[in-house]
This record gives sequence, structure tokens and C-alpha cells, in this order.
Amino acid sequence: MIMEDNEAPHHMLLLRYFMAQGLVHSQPLFFASPLPSPQAFLGTLPAIASVRESKSRSMGPKDSSGEDELRIAWQYRRYLSEQKALEERRLRQQELTASSWAPSSSSFNHASTAGGSYEFCNDFDMRKPLERSLLIGAKCESFASGAHLGGLLDQCKDFVSKLARPPGETQTVGRLALQSLCAPQCMQTCTDWELLAFLQALKGIVRASNSVAVITFPASLLRPTMAIRWQHFADILLSVEAVLDEDKEMAGMLTDYQEIVGFLRVHKLASMNTQVYFLLLFMIVKDCT
Repeated sequence: MIMEDNEAPHHMLLLRYFMAQGLVHSQPLFFASPLPSPQAFLGTLPAIASVRESKSRSMGPKDSSGEDELRIAWQYRRYLSEQKALEERRLRQQELTASSWAPSSSSFNHASTAGGSYEFCNDFDMRKPLERSLLIGAKCESFASGAHLGGLLDQCKDFVSKLARPPGETQTVGRLALQSLCAPQCMQTCTDWELLAFLQALKGIVRASNSVAVITFPASLLRPTMAIRWQHFADILLSVEAVLDEDKEMAGMLTDYQEIVGFLRVHKLASMNTQVYFLLLFMIVKDCT
């Protein structure tokens, strides 16, 4: 679960990465949002970063030595070999996914049928939208005014039930992304306790299936006691805090303060038989390359 920030929408970066990564890996995606048209949100998912861009980030600034041309030629040959190996892996992955999804329902369209699948990808370019062919495997639902949580829970159950595979076949992992679950559009038709009951039921569904769920919620809209209950329900609890533009005290403590856009706080990690929070703090740095 991700606690939303009231000052900036940086928490949406985590949700977009979660959704884009699943679609790129040809994993079925269920997205629910208070937006009237959740399909429009899919157009904001980041594109896959190219190999050249990811390599340039890891290498850093170039020097001005006379070996630049040799280094570029060597990198180009390495790039070609990597592309060849990547294409072979794509073909193998396409064969595996096609065989694993052949007997299933047509509700989930695999990315491999839309023009090829990808190897594990964790690098995305926020400046470009995700390929439209990869969005076919997403199922969207709106829980705006008038919708009931019981119907949303039934949608989640139906989504998860189609992930099951017979023993011996390749298992498929599904992803559920719920945006702003306790938003005003949702609170008009349900109570705090109904939301809590929905979380408990959804948690049981996820634990009994090959699926993972990410939920964002504005904690400030909940009563303090209810917000604490939500946090205890989460297996992993994160929050994103925006950085003020003119915070002199913070600027004095951190280097490259102008490049920092926010802080990622890890309040709780998945653990057994404990309610003690595990706190970590990370900085979200702007990449202009």
C-alpha cells in the first residue's frame, strides 16, 4: 500500500512503474480507479527505456581522451550482440507464453500476441508513453459514484480466478492496481468499515492466488484511527513525500538538492509474526539524461 502525498502526485510514479512493468512482462493487469475513464490513465504509463539510454546512464559523463571512437565502436558491437540475444529470448518467451495462455479465456490478451514480449525490464522512460500494443493485456474498472465495493471485489475475484493453471504448466502472475481507494468518489457509497472489510477480503484473495496488489490511498481523508488500521493491513507500506522548492535547511544537509524531487519512505516490509515497522528513507532524484 502507498500513502498518497497531498502536495504532489509523485506517488503515482510508483503505481505507473508497477503497471508498466507488468504489461511489459506480459502479465495480466487489473486497474481500478475513481476516474470516470480509467483507460485514459493507461496512456500515462512510461515507455521502455532503450538499451543505449540505460547504458549511457550507467557510464556517466564521457571523457575527452582519444579512445572515444574505439570505445563507441566496441559499444556498438556489444549493442548488436545484445540485441541478437534479446531477440532470441523474446522468441523463446513468446513460445512459452503462447503455450501457457492457449487454453485460457480470451479476457487476457498477451503482449506476445501483440507483437512480441520482453525480457525482465526495470528501466522506463517517463518522457515517452508505453506502446499501445502492450496495453491490450489491461482490464480497467471505475469505482466512481454509484459503484459498490462488492462489485469491485467480484471483479477482482474473477480476474484472479483466470490466473489458475493446471499442475505442470507455466504459472502466470497477475497484478492488481487500485488507485485512491478511499477517494471522495468512493466514500459517497460506502463507510470506513466497509472499506476495511474490502481490504481484508482482497488480502485473502491475493494470498490464495498468484497475484500481487498495489493500492494507493489518501490517508489524510481517513480518520486517524482508521488510517492506522489500514497501515496494519498492508504487507508493505510506502509513502512518497515531495520536497519543497525553497527549504534552506534541507538544502544545507543534502548535496544536489535541486535534483531531488521527493523522498520515498519505507514504513513497513513484509515480515512474519511482528507488527514492528521497518523504516527506510530513499531519495527520488530527477534524471535529465
